[in-house]
Amino acid sequence: VLRTPYLSGTEVTEMNGPRKLKTPDGGEAVENIKHNSSITFKGVDLTGVSKMQFSVAEIAVMSKGGGIDVYLGSKDGTKLGSVNFENAPKISIMAGINLRTAGMSFKTLSGIQDLVLVFTNPDAGDGD
Repeated sequence: VLRTPYLSGTEVTEMNGPRKLKTPDGGEAVENIKHNSSITFKGVDLTGVSKMQFSVAEIAVMSKGGGIDVYLGSKDGTKLGSVNFENAPKISIMAGINLRTAGMSFKTLSGIQDLVLVFTNPDAGDGD
């Protein structure tokens, strides 16, 4: 259940490809993201939610950009929308690491749902 309006790697319940990485603040982030890999947040209360904002940290010499497709229930479920980070502004957070943010809006949701994020970048090959 979404207790705050923020989800991180700590709340991920299923992973298809990526792995979790411990962060200095004691939380977890998702890394090793490849094209068509996915993560699931099970049992999220999305009542009243009509937009989402996503932030990604990219290692400048390794990351290949890309986007996120957002689904309800499963990869075959209702698609809420997509975000693309290709043209999102880069914010340098430390040497060689940039933060990018992108958002999307959709029809207001209700109830407890599984939220599935599918990472997309067909041009990345096997890269992150």
